[in-house]
Formats: sequence, structure tokens, C-alpha cells
Amino acid sequence: MKNRIKELRTERGLRQKDVAEKLGISAQSLGYYENWVNKPDPDMLVKLADFFEVSVDYLLCREDEDGAIVLRAARELKADEQQLLEEYRALSEPLKSLALKTIQSWK
Repeated sequence: MKNRIKELRTERGLRQKDVAEKLGISAQSLGYYENWVNKPDPDMLVKLADFFEVSVDYLLCREDEDGAIVLRAARELKADEQQLLEEYRALSEPLKSLALKTIQSWK
């Protein structure tokens, strides 16, 4: 699983020690969170989200960079399936209907 805690920390050029001090935890504890040795409890998730100015859902990889909720099923889609879904969502309603009819006719 992608670790957004480490990603956010390194993007900002922060050391584990610096972040840990601001959160009132040890650098070792932060390292455990970054490596999924330990999972942060709900209170710590909120502190981390507030510190990095992101949502808890973003930290948990349930939300993408644009703030859209990423459903588990969507995370399991292959790249071509994801592209197809994105293209379909961009269509007007009449074109969506036509696309579905076309696909159904191929069966």
C-alpha cells in the first residue's frame, strides 16, 4: 500500500524527527507509521492530517489528489479499465446511452 505519510513528509523536505516533535511522538513511532509496522489510531490520523493539511481519507489512500473519493473497486481496476471508465464518465448522457447499447450489442 502506498504510504502517504512518508510521501507528504519527504515532499516537504521534513525529517522524521521534525514531524515527530510537532506531533508529540517519537521519530521511531512516526517511522513505524510510515512503514505500516504500526497503524496510527484515529486521534493520530487526525493530527497527521491536520499537520499536512490533507484529509484523513487522503492519508488512507481513499481519496485522490483532487479530493475525489477512490472506492476500493476503482483501486483494483486495470489501467485500461480505469481509462474506459473515465472516458465514459466524460460523455454526455445521450452518448453514454449509445455507448451502453453498442457494448450490449456485442454480446
